[in-house]
Amino acid sequence: MISSAISALALAALVAGCSSSSSHHTNSEGDDAPDLVFYLDSAPNTPTEPSRWEADAGSVHFYDDANIESYSAISFFEEEDALIFSLTKPSLVQTLNRHGDVVFNVISGDITSRVSLYDAVGPNTVVSTLEQYNAIGSGKVEFRGAEVTQLVSLDNLDGTLDVPAEISAGTGSYYFNDNANTPSVTTLIDFGADDTLNFSGVEPANIAVSSYSNNVEIHVNKDAVMSVVVIEGAAPNNTMVFDIESFNALGVGTITATDTAGASLFM
Repeated sequence: MISSAISALALAALVAGCSSSSSHHTNSEGDDAPDLVFYLDSAPNTPTEPSRWEADAGSVHFYDDANIESYSAISFFEEEDALIFSLTKPSLVQTLNRHGDVVFNVISGDITSRVSLYDAVGPNTVVSTLEQYNAIGSGKVEFRGAEVTQLVSLDNLDGTLDVPAEISAGTGSYYFNDNANTPSVTTLIDFGADDTLNFSGVEPANIAVSSYSNNVEIHVNKDAVMSVVVIEGAAPNNTMVFDIESFNALGVGTITATDTAGASLFM
């Protein structure tokens, strides 16, 4: 659980070293790109212990997939920042001012995404609608209707050969990253066409891919550091998979590799 606020610069440094599961990438939105982008659903959170973030490094865009339940809190959210939800039009948005903290409860069906903007307005400022908040000028809250990719690092899930870590990609689009300099053992479930598995810090030639019993198994060996990823059900009818290219030809998701650890996770 992230129990203390994550500064934008500190989190960027962690992700560059592939040692954090929180997500970040820079300048992928064109000429008006923000300095930093964070994905709120990627950090552990509960209703009583939201993930905590800080928009303290230039312009920062925070993305939230409203189809995934999550609870987040953002400090230093200001004019140049944006909070962007995946929905085009939510079924319900509850906007509250709690002593200067603006709270957005976005409800999509039976799923709630709650984002609190700490000290975003004065304690007596009336904020009861999305339009009222956006008119204040303390950053923008938008509903763009675009799917939000979830970025997950496989390196800190504590999976072992005896007890692999298990992750389901059944809801939403996922970008899984595995740093070849850190050992890990992971099983991916419901990996689909909109999902990507990237290995950073290793050449494709050092990645062994095989298939068995409808599953695909990837072994990475870099200087005796081993990573193992099993993608369940990715090779139906015992389809033969023997390298990255043959896996990608299946159309059930994408495997990529980057030769520099800490390079941008988005390709």
